[in-house]
Amino acid sequence: MVGRVYAFGLLLFITGFAIKVCAAETKPARAAAPDARETKLTAENYAKIQPGMTAAEVKEILGPPRSTATSSANHDMTMTWFLSGERGHKLEVRFTNGVVVSKFSNLSVTAPPKPPVEAVKPKEEKRADTPADKFDAAMVDLLSRDVKKHVRAIEFFEKAPFDESRAGDVGRRLVKDMMSKEARISMAAENAAPRWATKENADAFLAIIQHPQREKNGMEKHLGQIAIALDVLARLKEPAAVPPMVKMLRSFFDRSNAAEALKRMGPELAEKELQKVANDRDANVSTAAREILAEFKDGGPELARQLKNLSSPTREMRLLAAQEIGKMYAHPRRRAEVARALDARLADEDANVAQAAANALARWGAAENEPALIKALGHASTDVRLAAVKALHEVGTSKAVAALTPLEEDKDKRVAGAALDAVGAIEARKPKTAGKL
Repeated sequence: MVGRVYAFGLLLFITGFAIKVCAAETKPARAAAPDARETKLTAENYAKIQPGMTAAEVKEILGPPRSTATSSANHDMTMTWFLSGERGHKLEVRFTNGVVVSKFSNLSVTAPPKPPVEAVKPKEEKRADTPADKFDAAMVDLLSRDVKKHVRAIEFFEKAPFDESRAGDVGRRLVKDMMSKEARISMAAENAAPRWATKENADAFLAIIQHPQREKNGMEKHLGQIAIALDVLARLKEPAAVPPMVKMLRSFFDRSNAAEALKRMGPELAEKELQKVANDRDANVSTAAREILAEFKDGGPELARQLKNLSSPTREMRLLAAQEIGKMYAHPRRRAEVARALDARLADEDANVAQAAANALARWGAAENEPALIKALGHASTDVRLAAVKALHEVGTSKAVAALTPLEEDKDKRVAGAALDAVGAIEARKPKTAGKL
C-alpha cells in the first residue's frame, strides 16, 4: 500500500514538471529588432536621392551602404545597399566626381514592419495631386514588381511634360525596361524611352548598338530596339555612335537603318569613318559607304532622280520618291529646292504620299513649310496628322502653337503625345528675353 502511494505521488510530480516545461517552450519568442541599416531603405527615401547630391547627403538619407566600390570608368564610385541580406536584390547609387549621377534598384523598396505602438490618430494619406508628386510616384512605380502598376508608370512618362533635370534618370530606367522579359513592360518602354533621351543618358542607348543582343540567325532578340537606338543617337548627334553605326553596315538586318542614321549624323561626324570602308572587300559595305559620301558631297545622283519621281502621275512612284528623300542627307545647298517639292505633296490625293512628304519635311523642311504643315494637322488621316506634328516639332515656330495645342487632347495618344512634345520644342527654341522670369 505504501509503495502504491509513493508511485502515485512520483507520477504526479513528473506530470507537473512536464507541463511547466511545455508551457515555457510555447511562450512566443521576442521579435528580432530590424537591422538598423534597413530602417531607412524606404520608397520615400529612395525617391529623395537626386543627381548632384554628395555621398554624405545620400548616407544621411539611406544610412551606411553595405559596400562601396570605386572605378576609373564612367562612374568613379558606386554605393550598394542590400535588403534583408538578399544579395540578388539591391539598391545602387552611382557617383562621379563625388556627386550622384544615377541610381538603380531591382526591388520595390518598402519600410520594414514596425513593432506595435500605442494607437494614434491616423493621418490622412497624402495624395499625388501636384505634377511633382505624380512624377515622384511614377518614378517609384518604375521599380514595382506589379506589372500593371509598372506599365502605368511607363505610360505616364510617355505623356508627361519633359523635365530636363530628371530626364537622365528616367531615360536610363526606361532603357533598362526595354530589356524586360515581360512583353507589356518592354513594349511600353520602347514607346516612352526615346522622348527622355538626352546627352546624359546617351550611353544607355549606345550600349544597344555596341553590344546588340542577337539570335543565332543574326536577328536581334528584342526586335526594333536597334532601330530605336540608332534614331535616338542620330538625333542627339552622339559622336561615339559613329563607329558602331559604320560596323552595322556589315549586317544585312541593320544596314538600311544604320545608313540612314549615318546620313543624319552628317559629314562633320561620319565622313572620316565612312572613308575607311569606302573600298571595303564587302561590296555591300563599300557601296553603302560610297552612296552616303556622295550625298554628303552634293546630294548625290539619287536625289535628282527621286525629285523627278515626286511629280510622277503614278501614285507608287510618288510614294517611293517621298520615302527615299526622307532617308537622305539633307544637303544645305539642296534644302530649299527639295522642301518646295515636298510641300506640294502634303496636299496629295493619296494619304500615304502626304504622310511620307510630311515625314521627309521633318528633315528637309524650314519655316517656309509651316503653313502647309499646319493645314495638314486637319487631315482626315491620323497618320498624316501625326507626321505633320512631328515635322512641326523640328521646324515649327510660335505660329504653330495655337494649332498644335488642341491636339494635346487628341483621341489618338500618339498624336496627343507628339503634340505635347512639339509645343515644348517650339517653346524651347524661342529666344530668351533678358530679365524675363
